[in-house]
Amino acid sequence: MAVGRETAASSVRSPQNPFSCGALFAYLNMAFDGDVHAMAQRALELESTAPLVEHDPADCEMCAEYQKEFYEFARVALPRLAEVYLELVKKSVEAFENAKMRGRFLEDLQEENARLQKELTAREEEIEELQAPPEKKKWRR
Repeated sequence: MAVGRETAASSVRSPQNPFSCGALFAYLNMAFDGDVHAMAQRALELESTAPLVEHDPADCEMCAEYQKEFYEFARVALPRLAEVYLELVKKSVEAFENAKMRGRFLEDLQEENARLQKELTAREEEIEELQAPPEKKKWRR
């Protein structure tokens, strides 16, 4: 057995091991970011402890333990990762649509602002024209 690895039976009984079988189900209750982050770390840990030579797990106790541990993790992690991926895609599409709507709204506001600015300028010119002293007209005699 590899150093630092526990058997599936001992991992079930060990509350100190955050990656025990019971703790795998706790992933489902974790916050979104922590959930995915912990699963990614566990996946990398499992990858690093993978057997160097692939052979029939029935021939090797360590490989059988690794396979069992991997399948337990995959059974919990893969559906959750798929769910998180689909949720992320949905949220990114929603964010994109919201950004487009905000962009259109901003363009509309800018157009309205330009129209109002022209109207204000025209009215200011009218006011200046009305407030200007009348021109003295000289009549020729």
